Amino acid sequence: MRRKLFVVLFLSATASMLPAGVGVAADRQWNAAWITHPTAPLREPRVLHFRKSLQLAATPDHYVVHVSADNRFILYVNGHRVGDGPARGDLAHWRYETFDLAPYLTPGANLLAATVWNFGIYAPVAQITDRTAFLLQGDGPVEASASTPKGWMVEIEAGQVPVPRQPEGFSAYMANGPGEELDAAKYDWHWNDSEVSGSAWVRAASPMRENIYPEAARAGLAGETVDNYWQLVPDELPHMEYTPTDPGKTVRSDEPAAGEFPADPVTIPGNRHVHLLLDRKTLTTAYPQLTVSGGKGANIRFTYAEALYDEKQHKGDRDEVANRQALGVHDRFLPDGGEHRTFEPLWWRAWRYLDLDIQTGDQPLTLESLKAEFTAYPFEQRASFDAKDPDLARIWDISWRTARLDAHETYMDTPYYEQLQYIGDTRIQALISYTLTGDDRLARQALAAFDESRIPAGLTQSRYPTSQPQIIPTFSLLWIGMLHDYWMYRPDPSPVKEALPGTRTVLDWFSRYEQPDGLLRKLPWWSFVDWVSSGELPSYDANDESCKPHSSIWELCWMQLKWNRRWAILISPNTSLTERSVYEPASMTGAGTRIASCWQTAPPTPLSVSNPMLWQFFMT
Repeated sequence: MRRKLFVVLFLSATASMLPAGVGVAADRQWNAAWITHPTAPLREPRVLHFRKSLQLAATPDHYVVHVSADNRFILYVNGHRVGDGPARGDLAHWRYETFDLAPYLTPGANLLAATVWNFGIYAPVAQITDRTAFLLQGDGPVEASASTPKGWMVEIEAGQVPVPRQPEGFSAYMANGPGEELDAAKYDWHWNDSEVSGSAWVRAASPMRENIYPEAARAGLAGETVDNYWQLVPDELPHMEYTPTDPGKTVRSDEPAAGEFPADPVTIPGNRHVHLLLDRKTLTTAYPQLTVSGGKGANIRFTYAEALYDEKQHKGDRDEVANRQALGVHDRFLPDGGEHRTFEPLWWRAWRYLDLDIQTGDQPLTLESLKAEFTAYPFEQRASFDAKDPDLARIWDISWRTARLDAHETYMDTPYYEQLQYIGDTRIQALISYTLTGDDRLARQALAAFDESRIPAGLTQSRYPTSQPQIIPTFSLLWIGMLHDYWMYRPDPSPVKEALPGTRTVLDWFSRYEQPDGLLRKLPWWSFVDWVSSGELPSYDANDESCKPHSSIWELCWMQLKWNRRWAILISPNTSLTERSVYEPASMTGAGTRIASCWQTAPPTPLSVSNPMLWQFFMT
């Protein structure tokens, strides 16, 4: 009951202002079913449009629906963007989003519509998937007629496709999603218009083509037995922010008339090759929106960059623009000569610099406007820092902006390159959230995700959600530390209690690699704590023992392991003496001698560590 009330309270603060008692589906068993295109490949890159006509005698006070998709959706009502989702998870914890559509509805005919996409092998590494599908469940009898599949139509969008990640002379690890290409000549510009219905629209069908049972596509809440792969759970996060922001100002151009763009429109003559470089001064995460007219046969390439690169592909001074270029994530827009054509990618982009590389055909191309919609987790800064030193004030602003840009449906290690929720990064980000915002919802999501990522051996994965497993054993210890942080900072201990069984499997796994002195022998997978400027941080000696001169990584790992054991016992007062002997072996108390042998000169002392009390806790 407490959990349901919690969900209602925070959802009521969102823009949709849900009525009391909703936010989680009212019915235990849903009647809606998953739908897709009847013939399109289910696991290849694809963009689909769905829509349904809805007749209403009057505008309701509330009209609540629950929506999900694989991979993702953007929901519209009567042409208005309502929201997007679902927040990332795995198939056993597949999120659905809840919206109140009443503000967008009118008496008479209404059009519910959604764009759904699955980028297949080009999808972000953080994206888990089964197959392309869409789902909408009305919350109660009033909304039942909106539920899929009855009356829903679908078409394939041939004009929007992913642009695979390719080096193109630029080498960097990218785990984010692909770029996108929008070919205006192929795109259905009227898909969201109820007055226009082309021959491409067909009746939506079940995505469970291999299953002979007619009920196979019925949506199943977590814990139900259904014949599809999505176990649905409510997204307990607020909707992400979607608000206007500055796209940047032109700082370099080889078209003289473009100097004031985007404040003023600019027309580029036919058969011209033009670069416009825009600078926001700070990084953002946003949806760019470029509107053009004319320009049939033109090719516009958007390149998004944190900083510009010199001829050696070095970033250097972030403010320098002369003799530098933007490299990295990019989109393509191919105008068809039509009026007021707008390109907006399906997923947000990260940029300080935005380079528009434009090659026109025979027709002139008018750049009418460039706008952007900022998106991130809707954190509110409640803590403040007052410093007379202006440099400290700038550092505070930079740090807060970084915290915001790295927080979306999950925390992210970077908003540009990877967009993955790593335990090591997330622990720090969660502490910032606790202290600056008092909002722990994103952190609770992360704690649960890491717990749900555990492999049969007992360890968590290093990052989650992810379609590409990665194991860093030390990060599993950091997850336990993250639970302790939550226990120390937040009033509700339930997430910690729920995760305790998982902490024991982590500690059990490490116990298999302990030596008689309490330190660790060589571990499988990736023994990683943090990056060093060059080379590798040494971890093992010739005997596969866990430290050598000049290296303290495994002493720190041992301290973390010992601390985790003590804390697990501390918050589990009912632990038996036998269990305590497992989690606090006697050899741990004598490992200080072994640590001393790992230092070139003298072992650390209470005076050489930042917190003498912490040292005493570890060593006794």
